[in-house]
Amino acid sequence: MGKCLSKGEPFDPGAVLDAVVASTDAAEKCFMYQLANFKKGGQLVEAFNKGGSKEVEAFIKEKLGGFMYNHGRGEFITRTEYLRWKYREDAKVMPVLLVITSQVVCCSSFS
Repeated sequence: MGKCLSKGEPFDPGAVLDAVVASTDAAEKCFMYQLANFKKGGQLVEAFNKGGSKEVEAFIKEKLGGFMYNHGRGEFITRTEYLRWKYREDAKVMPVLLVITSQVVCCSSFS
């Protein structure tokens, strides 16, 4: 696994998955497999078996906070920011949303 295919060489995704499932040392090579693996194990599974969803949430905050935005604390955003994000790729909605939000900003500054 991990080697590039030559041009014209057939790619078999099933073989890759079979190799991952059959591997005995996948957890040592990949951090994600340490969290949850194909053999119904891993740190997340163990945390759930130990204390349910509360234990999983505590584990995620403690161990995976560095991978998340603002170290897992999140951030509050306005409805306008959410709508801009939600419709960022919609060519019909985005121009209308930008006009509406710019009017709201202008109007709110007068009050």
